[in-house]
Amino acid sequence: MANPGTTDIASQFLTLLYLNKYTYSHSYSAGPNPSTGFPNSCIGFIIQGSADFIAKTETLHARQGDIIYIPKGQKYVSRWRGTPEIEFYSLNFEFRSNVLPGDLFKFQIIKDSAHSAKRALDRIYDTLNKNDFYAGIGDFYKLYHTLSRKLAYSGIRPGITQVQEAVQYIESHYLTDFSNSQLAARCNLSESRFYTLFKDSTGCTPIEYKNKVRIKHAMGFLVTGTNTVEWISEYLNFSSPAYFRKVLKMVAGKTPKEIRRQIKSI
Repeated sequence: MANPGTTDIASQFLTLLYLNKYTYSHSYSAGPNPSTGFPNSCIGFIIQGSADFIAKTETLHARQGDIIYIPKGQKYVSRWRGTPEIEFYSLNFEFRSNVLPGDLFKFQIIKDSAHSAKRALDRIYDTLNKNDFYAGIGDFYKLYHTLSRKLAYSGIRPGITQVQEAVQYIESHYLTDFSNSQLAARCNLSESRFYTLFKDSTGCTPIEYKNKVRIKHAMGFLVTGTNTVEWISEYLNFSSPAYFRKVLKMVAGKTPKEIRRQIKSI
């Protein structure tokens, strides 16, 4: 564990980053899997048109030039309108430290009054299209740093600090198998107390969490488009390609083919 006052730099490493630009005419509706919510964190930017993001407890009204922050696991439906054009960026990302489900920042809209976010997204889009990934990643961190000073934080789930050691262990050892008793011992908790706290804090069981971490890495492999489903399944220690597809569909709401089709344009 890190000493008090130190920074865990590795926890801020990206495990997923891709940027899409979408264009539609007149009207458009969308939303993530209603059971799992948005599969990763996302920064959206409206270039043309407007949209309402309808969640269970609130509705966000976004206009041209607005930035929409969508936390991992957020459930919503979006209704878009254009006169006639609708155009927006969708910057999808995930850090190694992300606790599933949930996010550091809440579902919200902020203004890009200085147009700096638009310029940064244009640069990231250009560099990623040119396969200049290091420059794209560098520009992403600069944008994230700027926006993080404006974004409002989400609430912290009670109990998360008591199981943080297990969370970090799973994220570092997701290729191996381990028992609840082993994880409980790392947190100095009884197995039953650990299981309850873990589920209350993360919204899932330790096995479900491990599968979600594996899927997070699988998404990265699928984005490259060079690895077969069979290779990804074996590398991530799934029992079979069929089970990998089943877990991927449950967590991300998409098949491998659908994910690759979604990011084909970058």
